[in-house]
Amino acid sequence: MGILKAKPIAILAHDGQVDKGGAAYIGHPYRVADKISVLAKLSNLNDEQIEAAREAAWLHDVIEDAGVTEQELREDGISELAIEVIELLTRDKHKPERDGDAYYINIKAHPVARVVKVADVADNSNKSRIARMKANGQMVKEGKYEHALELLELTEAEQKWFDKDIQVVVH
Repeated sequence: MGILKAKPIAILAHDGQVDKGGAAYIGHPYRVADKISVLAKLSNLNDEQIEAAREAAWLHDVIEDAGVTEQELREDGISELAIEVIELLTRDKHKPERDGDAYYINIKAHPVARVVKVADVADNSNKSRIARMKANGQMVKEGKYEHALELLELTEAEQKWFDKDIQVVVH
């Protein structure tokens, strides 16, 4: 199971990193991965896609924020589907398809990447997380993810889940 490989890679890659609220960064991929089961059901992913989504949820920031390479993930036994998703989720201003609106449009076209990104946006939009960021003196762009959600086109069921999930207190 790839998830058994993904979690320790994420823990090592994010060791010592803190989020904008001052908490250990590893809490973010943990929470994103935790959201996958519900979102996968709402999106009708199959078992292989769910497993890749869980792997990618744990690892979605390791290339962008921790310097891990795609090749290292492959050598560590991460599935090709999960690596594909991680690549799609990695922003790169030097690649037009991975920046601006194109970034979200490409993610929307990939059902597994879309599920992981919706989970990521939900965690980043969480009300208690935003309150911690403000208390930590961080600037918070109100409505930062609304445009992303428009481009990802949440279903009614996903929107209902999202609205409820961002109210859950996170630690």
